[in-house]
Amino acid sequence: MNVRYHRKPKWLRLHKMRAFTLVEMLIALSITVISLVPLLHLLVVSILMVDSAGCLSQATLIASSKLAEVIGEGYPEIGTDSGSIANEGSDVVFDWQVSVDDARAKELEDMGLSGLRRVNVVVTWNDGQGRKQVSLSTYVSIDQIVTRTTLEDKGSPQRQ
Repeated sequence: MNVRYHRKPKWLRLHKMRAFTLVEMLIALSITVISLVPLLHLLVVSILMVDSAGCLSQATLIASSKLAEVIGEGYPEIGTDSGSIANEGSDVVFDWQVSVDDARAKELEDMGLSGLRRVNVVVTWNDGQGRKQVSLSTYVSIDQIVTRTTLEDKGSPQRQ
């Protein structure tokens, strides 16, 4: 008896093909998604930090500019001035206030610094969940200028 076996073409022989099963593909996809979520969170946090640093730089430049304007006018008059500056490209608005008052302290008068005026520039803006503030102070006298810079954080946003 002459029996002839007919072999199936290569592409029909499933038992010889090597491929991933559906379960293996779902496990690989799950691992990829689980690892991408923290990376996306880091990306969002870094974007927020860059934006916050940019606002801080902008506020410092505004405060320095206003302080230079007051000092550039010579011996400043006592009083206050305020205004707002909108940041180009975003909806952040910087509110600034310049105040000039007499600085009378016994220690200063003992050093021979009479007629001293304190110039204080405060720039505030909303950043996330809180309000940020930059403050620059200068003491102006006819003979000498003494400068002090401070950065205050009012209501900083909570880290998650």
